[in-house]
Amino acid sequence: MSPPLLEARRVGYRIGDAVLVDGVDLEVRSGEILGIVGPNGAGKSTLVRMLAGETAPSEGQVLLDGEPIGGYRPHDLAVRRALLPQSTVLQFAFRVLDVVMMGRYPHREATPADDAISVETAMERGDIGHLRERLYPTLSGGEQARVSFARVLAQETPILLLDEPSASLDVRHQELVMAVLRTLTGSGAAVAAVLHDLNLAARHADRVAVMSGGRIVEVGLTAEVLRSDLLSEVYRHPVAVVPHPHLDCPLVLPLRS
Repeated sequence: MSPPLLEARRVGYRIGDAVLVDGVDLEVRSGEILGIVGPNGAGKSTLVRMLAGETAPSEGQVLLDGEPIGGYRPHDLAVRRALLPQSTVLQFAFRVLDVVMMGRYPHREATPADDAISVETAMERGDIGHLRERLYPTLSGGEQARVSFARVLAQETPILLLDEPSASLDVRHQELVMAVLRTLTGSGAAVAAVLHDLNLAARHADRVAVMSGGRIVEVGLTAEVLRSDLLSEVYRHPVAVVPHPHLDCPLVLPLRS
């Protein structure tokens, strides 16, 4: 097995007396989708920001290519990993084309032709080509999410960190996003995604990390981790996990209390 591209070693994050992340070990590996799941307030978003180098851990360290991530210059980080935050706020009325082009900023050596190809490919993958001249604030929430996703794709990094990439998308575009991520991992990319939809994680993640109370309760192969006993305990709600009737993956069913 090749070494992880990105690794958290006993990372923690505290604000005053509040412990948001506590002693987390996690690997993000080439060629796989890692799903990060757990209830609200489990520390998932904070962990992703630390993995991206956006937030410095209070303890422990994050390694990128085996080196402490805090030692990287911003430009060097931008060409190695891309971060899709939970929400993107744009104060100006940029065109969709301009927003996606922002993902090309780290590639200063690229030619205009290279940039154009990368942007067109990213917009096609995000299904937003027909929106290219629209102003970002005029789009629906789901359309804005796809534009932000396309911007991350245009960055063309080997590591993608995504915080709820499917949250505001319809079923078709949820599957489209996950299919694009699968295509990228097939070419060697490493993907870590916070997913609230457990069935989306069940269908598409190679491994799943379950978080609760700032800690990782369990991490491993998706079919082995997504169990009714574990999920019922973590989410504090009865959950059944059964074989999917059409796909080779688990099907997660919340039950009535």
